[in-house]
Amino acid sequence: MKVLHPVGRGRIDEKLATEQVVLELRMASVRVISKLVTGPDGYLDFVASEWGTEDLVVLEDDKVPTAWDLVGLMACTAPWCLFPYKPRGGVENLAEWLENRTFALGLARFSLEAQLAVPTSAWLTHLRHKEPGREGQVMLDRAIEVPMRERVGPAHVHPRFITHNHRV
Repeated sequence: MKVLHPVGRGRIDEKLATEQVVLELRMASVRVISKLVTGPDGYLDFVASEWGTEDLVVLEDDKVPTAWDLVGLMACTAPWCLFPYKPRGGVENLAEWLENRTFALGLARFSLEAQLAVPTSAWLTHLRHKEPGREGQVMLDRAIEVPMRERVGPAHVHPRFITHNHRV
């Protein structure tokens, strides 16, 4: 299993706790690939370059899981799974999160079988925002979610919010 750790530009104080998690994973001999992702397609290109190679975990640079969260994620037998996090805007409980947002890439795992069922070419029709003011922005979580649901089924959602250090 490989952990992809896309790092964007931004406030260093939002990233320090996640960097500690990455260091601990490396000390436990987990393969972590950290990469600075820039430009409108940097994140997409990074995930796509590793897609279909082996089981993958995506750990975004402002998400802070506990060691137990990671153990649960890596031991999960579902084809794909995730831990929810509280987005900006005030979702306060898991039921509300599930009702309003069914997938978030912040901390997610994809089995190799699930990835092979949903090649990167399946992402393309769901890739760009069409909302006013966000046209053309990469919407990678949605691009993966739609074909994954269609071809593999819904994600298993672990029932605990992880910390999200993104500030408004």
